[in-house]
Amino acid sequence: MLQAAAERLPLDAENLMQLIKLCPIFDENKHALIEQGLRHYYSGDYVAATHILIPQIEAAIRRLAELVGANPYRLDPQTKLRTLRTLDDLLRDESVNSVLPAGVALYFRVLLTDQRGQNLRNNTCHGLLAAEAFGVGTADRVVHVLLLLQMMARRERTGEVADPGRANGA
Repeated sequence: MLQAAAERLPLDAENLMQLIKLCPIFDENKHALIEQGLRHYYSGDYVAATHILIPQIEAAIRRLAELVGANPYRLDPQTKLRTLRTLDDLLRDESVNSVLPAGVALYFRVLLTDQRGQNLRNNTCHGLLAAEAFGVGTADRVVHVLLLLQMMARRERTGEVADPGRANGA
């Protein structure tokens, strides 16, 4: 349980936000939402935390895909329109998998998008879960995903994931 870890380590919304802000996969314009989600988590409002943080996780993974050169869009064969790739599709992309630690993309898929797993992203966003499904265990897993994603900040500083704004001298 992350709450137990927070009693021994400096894990709170402020400290986690400092890590998130260092990570290029979390857009600056999403920081306030992520911080609000973390505040809900630490106050015990797991329903709100989960509903706020899951879309921000998806946005971060989409940004990660862009940073490593994966196209976040696909061409819809019927309409010929460009549509966003699903989160599951992005998590299966070789470029994304190449920068995530071993097994992390599979963990994300089992937790967030695979029907054989918890499928939290889809079940939450489609309103399929009852209120009691949003307990501390679910919220802990969502925050754990944020912690794993912020590890990309360390990779970015070592050059493994390039920030396109820095690549062109910005």
